[in-house]
Amino acid sequence: MHHKNTVHKSRAGSGSNMLKGCTLMLVMTLMVMGCDSIVDQQTNADSGVATSDISGVLSVVQAPPIECIDTGNDVSNEKRNPRSVERERGNSRNPIFGDCNSETKVVEVTSATGRIWMDRNLGASRVATSSTDEQAYGDLYQWGRLADGHQVRTSGTTTDLSSTDTPGHGDFITPNSSPYDWRSPQNNNLWQGVDGINNPCPVGYRIPTMTEWHTKRLSWDPQGAAGAFDSPLKLTLAGYRSGSGSLYNDGSDGLYWSSTAAGTVALGALFSSGSSGSFTADRSAGASVRCIKEVTSD
Repeated sequence: MHHKNTVHKSRAGSGSNMLKGCTLMLVMTLMVMGCDSIVDQQTNADSGVATSDISGVLSVVQAPPIECIDTGNDVSNEKRNPRSVERERGNSRNPIFGDCNSETKVVEVTSATGRIWMDRNLGASRVATSSTDEQAYGDLYQWGRLADGHQVRTSGTTTDLSSTDTPGHGDFITPNSSPYDWRSPQNNNLWQGVDGINNPCPVGYRIPTMTEWHTKRLSWDPQGAAGAFDSPLKLTLAGYRSGSGSLYNDGSDGLYWSSTAAGTVALGALFSSGSSGSFTADRSAGASVRCIKEVTSD
């Protein structure tokens, strides 16, 4: 069965490649294997787009007990995510499916732009020691979904779409028709702000907007994986999952969701060796999540 996964990648200083039916490898430049056609056109630094329709088949095993979050005492600036197994945010709309056998620390770091972020990806067991530190890769979320187990890299898959904001299971949903979203009908408001319906971040944190990612990316020196890791956020090349559930480009690409939806797709920040930019992708794709602290007035 063919699963469409379209990722548009905009990189500073690059042109545009339209890639159909390819497996996409991005290491400094676009290297394409098994493509039927390539169409190039020049664009400016902020609008370069690469589109890939990826249909890969990798073995998928059932997920282990998912990573849950316990409540603990604050120690200095290290805190435990206070959302319990019920993930209460004034109600129990965010249940976690699976056994709770681990936790994610919330360690605050201040970026060059003055904003406070978590120092690791959601699902990561530690802050990264390098851009290819697998223990710091963390989970890969479908856009707009809560932490229900689907985000685990080895989670099972299902083609059954969800008609609600909470699917009620921990499988990675793999749609096979447009608009390639795990939810039908689509909902643009799942990750909007700290009170977003499915905000997976700790209390007081949220998914960053695309504008916030753009501001953060411009502070990297140099641009690309080196600058992303050298920043206080210690960002990693964690790869992504396609709409078929297959894992791609871990160790060579970092893709981080924003809360920003655009039409039927969603936006995020992208970087690899020597370059960085933005991407748009179908909401069924799985990408990394890094949470930013909400700014509150005194």
